[in-house]
Amino acid sequence: MPDDATQTPSPATPGMRDDPLRAYDWKIQILGLTAGHFMKCSDLEINVDVISYMEGGDQVERKMPGRIHFSSITLEQGLTASKELWDWMQSAVTKPPVQRKPVAILMMATDGVTEKLRWNLHDAWPCQWRAHPLDASNSQVAIHSLRLAYESLDQDAT
Repeated sequence: MPDDATQTPSPATPGMRDDPLRAYDWKIQILGLTAGHFMKCSDLEINVDVISYMEGGDQVERKMPGRIHFSSITLEQGLTASKELWDWMQSAVTKPPVQRKPVAILMMATDGVTEKLRWNLHDAWPCQWRAHPLDASNSQVAIHSLRLAYESLDQDAT
């Protein structure tokens, strides 16, 4: 039988802290490379239109799924040392057609390193970029918000 000192206590052990997943550290990857970190990610949303119809002689309204809409997501309070997000936004402004890229939004564990959840945005492109007020005491580029439009969404859990 192993020595008690070598046993790892289970997360349910009294006195052991087992934090739930926290949604305060988001990483954005473009083409598999980390382009920035964000504190908030909102508007991950899928909507399916409802089409109502009547069948011949039936008094009951039937419903079926219609068009699918993916809301643009908003990433807020971001930091990056890269110009990649800015250049991508500028390409949407100055060089149409827009550059569509695969983007992954990663939710990180409390250690800031371990990936806990991933949303994959297909054919994404930036549709809004907003800077934080400029601050000479910070050497990184602060992004107030970045809004991305995309064609479809899926999720991977680790």
